[in-house]
Amino acid sequence: PFLPPLTSSRVIPMLLFDLIAYWSVGLRPGVTHFFVYLIATLLFNLACGALSIAVTMGSKTGGVASLGIILLLLFSMMFGGFLSSRETIPSWIGWAQYLSIFYHVMGALVANEIRGVEFSTTVSGIQVKFTGTDVLNQIKFAIAPNLTLYIGSLAALYLGWLVCGYLAMKIYLFDGRIKDVFKKRKAE
Repeated sequence: PFLPPLTSSRVIPMLLFDLIAYWSVGLRPGVTHFFVYLIATLLFNLACGALSIAVTMGSKTGGVASLGIILLLLFSMMFGGFLSSRETIPSWIGWAQYLSIFYHVMGALVANEIRGVEFSTTVSGIQVKFTGTDVLNQIKFAIAPNLTLYIGSLAALYLGWLVCGYLAMKIYLFDGRIKDVFKKRKAE
């Protein structure tokens, strides 16, 4: 019952926004690039909503839920890849970037817009040519060879947060007694 309202209140406004923003900003032309952009932003939007549901269901008060959501989104943003490079993250916490919804959406969007594009500029009268793939490899961002990894990870995070929200709701309804969560109730 909570899945259709979640998707309809998040998907329809995002579709309208994407239809207007993509073409007016002048991003990479082509239907394929537009649909990758659309899928990535929709999954990001849904994953943020599912994260909010999971934290809210597991919180006793609205204030705790708000604080938890803010902290998790800041944590996710910190490991998203655009505030710090991959080399600066210590190896013992490097796994956290794969839990970041910002990491996956930025990887998909940046790779979609830049990978395969050729750039050229003139420096001191010398023509310099390079590709977007060269730039991404040099800065070690959006390193996955295809977009499937990023899109699939966003979908997995969305579904994972939905499951966490459902389990948190079940546990909350049973006053935190995990052993009673999956027992069948007797008919009264």
